[in-house]
Amino acid sequence: MSAREKTESPAKTARRTTAPESAAITFEGLQSRGEKLAEWIGANPAPILGTLAAVLVVAAVIGFVESSRNEASQEAALALATVQTDYRAAMGAQPGDTAVPEPANPETARRVRTDYAERFAKVAVEYAGTPVGAMASLERGALQQELGDAAGAIATWDEAARRATGAIRGILLTRVGEARESAHDPAGAAESYEQAGAIADFPLRHRALADAARCRADAGENDAAIALLQRLESEAPDYAIPAAIGTRLAELRAARQTD
Repeated sequence: MSAREKTESPAKTARRTTAPESAAITFEGLQSRGEKLAEWIGANPAPILGTLAAVLVVAAVIGFVESSRNEASQEAALALATVQTDYRAAMGAQPGDTAVPEPANPETARRVRTDYAERFAKVAVEYAGTPVGAMASLERGALQQELGDAAGAIATWDEAARRATGAIRGILLTRVGEARESAHDPAGAAESYEQAGAIADFPLRHRALADAARCRADAGENDAAIALLQRLESEAPDYAIPAAIGTRLAELRAARQTD
């Protein structure tokens, strides 16, 4: 027996022995979650942006685990999945449920969300800069928002976005934009959406640019809104701008031409 094996505690040795098996279970769980979300999207003709974002995040985490099958990445996926599973159980969700139910007792809901916001924060810090850390930050921010701490949610997502890349960075920036809109800060929201729209491998970048144009208009920055519309038309001529946004921007463009 090696000196390392002699000095390790039984618990740590057991953890090292079972980590691959546990990670495999976690990976299968992540795959299952992504498949269920994809099925939901297929059954709904007008899927919610948040659900699309969730699929992208799960796909990124799965890719992270598949591309880096070492003990560190396996433990990261396991840490995230454990907190997610425990949170759902604490809220009363049953195995296989897609939605998380709302406890009948509001104080129970508040306490669970507060506790698990802290647990997700620990995972985010430990695995900062990885898809697992970014997903933990997404979860933490969502709980903060549900607790009425919009500023805290924005700070969580904004900080995570600085460390993230690719699609997950786009999703984080989109969440910041949505939160800033809710806080009646259209100029700040536009800035976040524009950053998301500049990420080449973010599948929802064109929607982000359309939202940025809408928010610029809401902020009274009509020239900037029209410039974003022109950029979107140039970069993605086949993209169908949502009707409400397209109508608003067309009106702004027509008004400027008549000035």
